[in-house]
Amino acid sequence: MIVTRNHLLWSLCCLFLTLVVEPKIGAQEQTKDSSKPAILGSGHGVDHVGIAVRDLETAKKTYRDVLGFAVFAGGKHPNGTRNGGPALESGYLELITFWDRTKTEGGVVAKFLEKHEGLLFLGLDVSSVDDTAKLLRSRGFNIQGPESGSINVDPDQHEQPDQPLGSWRLVGLQSGPVPAAQLPAKSADAIFFIQYQPTVHPNTAKKLSSVYMGVRNLEASVKEYESMGFRAARKLAAPQLEAQAQEIEAGQGTILLLQPRESAGKVASFLAERGAEGIMGVSIEVASLQTARSLLEANTKRQFERYAGPYGQSILIPPEFTHGVWIEFFQK
Repeated sequence: MIVTRNHLLWSLCCLFLTLVVEPKIGAQEQTKDSSKPAILGSGHGVDHVGIAVRDLETAKKTYRDVLGFAVFAGGKHPNGTRNGGPALESGYLELITFWDRTKTEGGVVAKFLEKHEGLLFLGLDVSSVDDTAKLLRSRGFNIQGPESGSINVDPDQHEQPDQPLGSWRLVGLQSGPVPAAQLPAKSADAIFFIQYQPTVHPNTAKKLSSVYMGVRNLEASVKEYESMGFRAARKLAAPQLEAQAQEIEAGQGTILLLQPRESAGKVASFLAERGAEGIMGVSIEVASLQTARSLLEANTKRQFERYAGPYGQSILIPPEFTHGVWIEFFQK
């Protein structure tokens, strides 16, 4: 979906291209969470970010062997892109590149990679996507879709052929090691209860908590997001990025708008290099900052200073280690 307004064109275009809907059994019976922005419906909001990389296997190796994530093998999209990356307890980081630049999204990724690697889009989980589209149109946004998407097995990704796609624990109401292994004596015997297990990352990563947007005018950007139905939350200082910041509530996570505080600071440099506003970084919650920090310092042979960030004790990893992304690890 494409927003035609000039302000925030790049970041909003990427955001709307990736609004996603997660089907939920009985969703029509759920009560909408009044604390969520209306634009999300009953969706959980911040879901994933797309990190454009020139070489997918190299990027997967970096995120696994240097940054300490467990990385999934990924797949191939008919629209010309292929992916892989770390799945967290909540959200995931999608490492994405192109396999056919003549196709729609393959061409977008290829053009972006001509100048830089880094964050390309933010996916927000919504339900329903039709209601979100209707709401945005009612507020004057010229969008496309909803559109359908799919992903197929990527035969080129054989690095970890035995890697499981998921794991879980379950318990059933009937006796025996496997629920419903025999015809049930009564209806409840056919029921089992399942809890899917999160991927265990060596760096203890848990959740994609916040996505950083570099903007030139903080006040105007906040108004733009509010016009879409988002709500502004805390105003924050971001000294590590030489910026002033404004949180935007986005379901289970936040969007952090960052305006340069210094002409030569990190956000200012990002805006100058990109030539446009856009997504520059993420905050990821970890269970143990010490574990994440020790692993990172051992792999990079560099020290990372610990600081008190807006979400907890934190370290900040610069883009040269992450294929173009500022990554903050924090522990509550």
